[in-house]
Amino acid sequence: MTLVRYTSGSYTVTHLSVGSAV
Repeated sequence: MTLVRYTSGSYTVTHLSVGSAV
């Protein structure tokens, strides 16, 4: 399980991804 966090425009997206990257 990998924590993926990134910023896009003016908001932050945080989610957990199991075995896959967005």
